[in-house]
Amino acid sequence: MTIPPYRKNYVYLCPATDSANLTEQLLSIYACFYYFGSITRYRPHRFEPILKGRYGGHIQEVISNIPQQFVYLIASEFAGREVAHAPIV
Repeated sequence: MTIPPYRKNYVYLCPATDSANLTEQLLSIYACFYYFGSITRYRPHRFEPILKGRYGGHIQEVISNIPQQFVYLIASEFAGREVAHAPIV
């Protein structure tokens, strides 16, 4: 596929001193979307100020790109092996 987010690779290299505080990727994605889902459902008037705030660009990027990655992470977890789209050459 040639449309985003399939052509992006995300890597986070955690410093060794922070590895004890690192949350698993699936859990962090779920927690993030649970939080934003509760904001948009129960306090929708607070969502726009969040997007216009200091981390609005990062939040917009997460909302746009992470759901597709979450699907592949869940598929990998259920299959017990890496599931990913083949890269475009």
